[in-house]
Amino acid sequence: MEKVFLDAELRTGKGKGPARRLRETGQIPGVMYKGGKDTVHLKVDVSGLKKALKNGRNTVITLKLDNAEHTVMVKAIQHEPVYDRLIHVDFVGIDLDKRLEVEVPLELDGTPVGVTGGGILQQILRKLWIRCLPTAIPRSIVIDVRELKLNDNLHVRDIKLPEGAEGVEDPDAAVASVLAPQIEVVEKKPEEEEEAAAAAAAEGAEPGAEKKEGETPERKEEQKGEKSEKREKSEKREKSEK
Repeated sequence: MEKVFLDAELRTGKGKGPARRLRETGQIPGVMYKGGKDTVHLKVDVSGLKKALKNGRNTVITLKLDNAEHTVMVKAIQHEPVYDRLIHVDFVGIDLDKRLEVEVPLELDGTPVGVTGGGILQQILRKLWIRCLPTAIPRSIVIDVRELKLNDNLHVRDIKLPEGAEGVEDPDAAVASVLAPQIEVVEKKPEEEEEAAAAAAAEGAEPGAEKKEGETPERKEEQKGEKSEKREKSEKREKSEK
């Protein structure tokens, strides 16, 4: 395992004022917990911390502090919510010969058979808790998903862990699945149905024909009767004139 070093200095000032002034110099406040011993208040350079963690949060760090070296890992990092700047760091002392529990990122590799057939790959679990020695912590766990078919599920028990590591999570927990594509059914709104019906009626009408307001089959019969009656009266008038 490659050793990663980080320089630190003891910190005396506490509170918001000293912490703010410290950040203005490119450093951030921090603490180190050492198995039941007093908490050590310290400060580290931000650029140095980022360099030490370039391979991930689970990096084992040799912290050089007050003429001594301490084997530690990052326990927690606080970020400023607006600009996402580092504002505080917690270190915890570790023993390289004792197993510990860490959370490791999961990476899916390959294109599932089910996705080639139209399915959708969904990753449900993105990190996995495992137990191993500090020197055996993987940067990530890569999972081959190429054999997953449509509606197949991948569980924690299906993951091949690195040598010397053991899982601490529920073996039946889902990690990834290939979902069948969803077909969206679009329902027409009432006003759209009315417009469609009106358009269909207009297409079926005779060219130039317009439907008069209030026109019904009964009204058409009445109009025929009125025309016939007018025609008879006209014929009688013509005969009397002759």
